[in-house]
This record gives sequence, C-alpha cells and structure tokens, in this order.
Amino acid sequence: MFDLLSTHLCNFCIIFFWQFYSLLTRAPWFSWNPKLVADVIALLYKQERFDEAEALISETVSSLDIRERELCTFYCCLIEFHAKHKSKQGVFDSYSTLKQILSCSSSIYLKRRAYESMICSLCAIDLPCEAENM
Repeated sequence: MFDLLSTHLCNFCIIFFWQFYSLLTRAPWFSWNPKLVADVIALLYKQERFDEAEALISETVSSLDIRERELCTFYCCLIEFHAKHKSKQGVFDSYSTLKQILSCSSSIYLKRRAYESMICSLCAIDLPCEAENM
C-alpha cells in the first residue's frame, strides 16, 4: 500500500514540478542554467517520462545552437545527474552524446571536462571497469 501511495505521490510531484518549471522558464527574469535543466531531465528519466525528457533535451540543444562549450557543459551536468539518480539508461544516452561532441572538438578543456564527467558517472553507477577502459 505504501509503495503504491509513494509512487502516485512521486508521479504527482514530478508532474507538478514539470508544470512549474515550464511556467518558470517563461518568466522574463528567468536565466537558463545547465544544472537546473539537467536535473529536471534526470528526474523525468527517473520517473520514466522519456517523452518530456527528450522534448526538454531537444529544446535545450536547439537553444544552444553551435555554442560547443555550453553544449558540453549541459551534457556533463546531465550525465552527472543521471548518475546521481542511478539511471543507467540516462548515463548511457548522455555518454554517447558526449562522445560525439568530443569527436568534433579540438578543445582540451572540453575533452578533459567531458571525460571527468563520464568517468565519474560510470563509477557512480557501479561500472568502474568501463570507466577504467576509457
């Protein structure tokens, strides 16, 4: 009974938070923050609300256009939050995107930052051998 109640309550909280976030982003004083967006997406993943998560990812990526550094920062935050929430699927999805970003980047800073995030995240979801093999 408690599990069923907590599941419904958690779903309600996620729906409420998603609606609140949508309203918040329309406020004229709102300033985009990669950590906030990444955490919202990771929470949506955790609740298996993949359509909303993918929509928010698409919206974020399109708003970042060709700003490689901001895009990398966003995906680094995203993989770290997925790891924090123990979402292996989310970590793997972000991992593959970060690998694509790295393959096109010549920035040593971005590569270092991305590898740090990927390695820490793989370790956080109990995959240290995969992290070591990078």
